[in-house]
Amino acid sequence: MTQSPNESDVRVRLAALVDASALSVDLLLVDAHRSDAPIVYDVPISAELAGQLLAQVAETASVALDAELRPVQPGFTPGPAQWVHAQIVDGPLADLEPLVRAPTHQQYDRDAEFGRRSLMVLRVRSRDGAELGRLYQGFSPEKALAHSKRILALWNGEQFASLDAEPLVIDRALRLFAFDDVAVMKSNSAYESLFGALPDLRVQAAAPSRPPSANWTSSAPTSCRPPVNRTST
Repeated sequence: MTQSPNESDVRVRLAALVDASALSVDLLLVDAHRSDAPIVYDVPISAELAGQLLAQVAETASVALDAELRPVQPGFTPGPAQWVHAQIVDGPLADLEPLVRAPTHQQYDRDAEFGRRSLMVLRVRSRDGAELGRLYQGFSPEKALAHSKRILALWNGEQFASLDAEPLVIDRALRLFAFDDVAVMKSNSAYESLFGALPDLRVQAAAPSRPPSANWTSSAPTSCRPPVNRTST
């Protein structure tokens, strides 16, 4: 079942991510995310890379926060200054979220194998460890830290240094936030390209409304940028 949470709640959750200096991040890779047994890997990253990832998270959250937020609807294509949101209480993302939020995961190593379509997840928390949200992105084997079949060299400013592994390629175009059972995305396709079709909202429109889950309302940060009031033009 898919519903839309209150817009002000969505803005509170996004606002909690706009100050990169107040955040910490874990990089996770997920294999077989649409199967009955997905595998979540914890990927060690440097402080420098973590800082770059958090800067991109903060930038994307700011863009979404400044956008017009609309409930997800079949056939609606958001414009450049619009994002959509929906409550996702079943389906692949809802099933995967508890695994991603688990205290520990399998440690990544270079021999790990991934299917053609897997996931990369940025798990964002506050400095004191409070869970704030996850950002999901598609991931393919050619973007993995796999054994190289070539000799690679990288210019470090003074000389070429040998690389014994392929670089991990991370797309800056982050398009899907997950907050408990709520998804905030640049478009419907941001969800559908990773997890398949959203439930049929036209059928659900006839069903009795369901209030947001207790997790959603109770875990939202309380001291964030105030909601933005917008009027149609």
